[in-house]
Amino acid sequence: MSGGQKKPALIFVHGFSSSAACWDQLLALLKEDPRIMSRYDTSCFEYPTQWFSFNPLRRIPRLAELGDKLRSFVDSDEYRNRELTLIGHSQGGLVIQQYLASVLQAGEGNRLAPIRQVVLMATPNLGSNLLSPARKFFSYLSPNPQERSLRTLDPEIAATRSVVLRSVLDATEMSATTWPIPIHALYGLEDNVVVEASAKGDFQNITPVDGDHFSIISPPGRNSDRYGKIVDALIAPSGHAHVFEIDLYETRLVIRPVSGKQEIPAGHPNRRGEIDTDNIATLTRSATFSHRNRCKELFTIRYSTKAGGFLQPRTSHYNEATSGEKERYDDYGHEYVFSFTPNEPGERYTLELDIYKGFSAGNRNIHFHLLKRSYYKKLRYTLDLSHYVAAGFRVTEVPQLAFHDNEPANHNDCATRGLGDVLEPVSDDPSGIWRWELDNVRQGVVDFTWDLGTPVAFAAT
Repeated sequence: MSGGQKKPALIFVHGFSSSAACWDQLLALLKEDPRIMSRYDTSCFEYPTQWFSFNPLRRIPRLAELGDKLRSFVDSDEYRNRELTLIGHSQGGLVIQQYLASVLQAGEGNRLAPIRQVVLMATPNLGSNLLSPARKFFSYLSPNPQERSLRTLDPEIAATRSVVLRSVLDATEMSATTWPIPIHALYGLEDNVVVEASAKGDFQNITPVDGDHFSIISPPGRNSDRYGKIVDALIAPSGHAHVFEIDLYETRLVIRPVSGKQEIPAGHPNRRGEIDTDNIATLTRSATFSHRNRCKELFTIRYSTKAGGFLQPRTSHYNEATSGEKERYDDYGHEYVFSFTPNEPGERYTLELDIYKGFSAGNRNIHFHLLKRSYYKKLRYTLDLSHYVAAGFRVTEVPQLAFHDNEPANHNDCATRGLGDVLEPVSDDPSGIWRWELDNVRQGVVDFTWDLGTPVAFAAT
């Protein structure tokens, strides 16, 4: 997080006929845990809920209204532009799902961008039968729309589940009506209020936890297995089937000055001979995937250079790029695509390129598009001009890195999108090495700019 930026927040949503007090024991433990408090703020969302109301001047709000109330809470100034994790117990999980569904049905999917994940705890996704006769009796005496939503196969909840399944769990893109968000369901091994099948619902990320319907959210201590599973769910999101979870995405550009014509490396089918260039660079881009990554689709790292330049690639794994993409490199040698399926959690996948004639005078810049449908826990960028500094070159324009968090729909629009936020480097080595880091990024464009003055020794040759 940059200076002044608020920490991500955990928002806890209580269940039927309950209150924020149900979280007291868990929150007391979390607030003593440096793993949680070093990275999160915590808060509770409360809403009116009760078994019955005989006050003719008051009514019990419907689930849809509670979803709208949660939406107003999340959209408030306190949480705007903050990463959020929503945690719901019992009916609280239904309130969260109603919130997601209502936003997507309104065609405002981008409003869900701050939601990092949803954690459901003992949520009756398929309803709850225990105490159903008693609930129905009280609902008969005093109509209670919340009680109806807890019944097995309630049509309102079924409609909400359908939207969440189609537009969240199965979402393959971030759009007005779809938004992929990891959802993790925890259920109590001794819970007879919300049985296992109901707590699981349509979800794939499922964790059994010791305890019944109420003790599941009241772990006895920080050393308990129950507490450990809750904390693990909060600090290590389970991932989405169509979103890459990346622990570290690293880009390192090292540029070296050269003099005279340079031989094109042997092996390329169509490019031979020499290139007239004053620089050769090595660009290394690597992605280390989280052990919680569930996305097994093709991940792509690509790069192209212009002005008659040439690329010499090396990859850490077999390249699954299309034949057309491979042929473009074989034809010209100035564009390379590395595609792979991240099957091994924790594995590092790397593309290394030697770039000939990539950064001559008037072209001291580079820019990268981050692959959409990815969550980058950390981005690290390094620009190494130490070979120039050692050779006596002056850095006439101090390197800058600018981040633009809005990925253009068309690459050609990059020229009109604006520079974005200029970030301070986390390190600035006098030898000529700059490094920047960004945390918790979903998409965007990164631009480097710099410039160099030719030293006297080179100017004379």
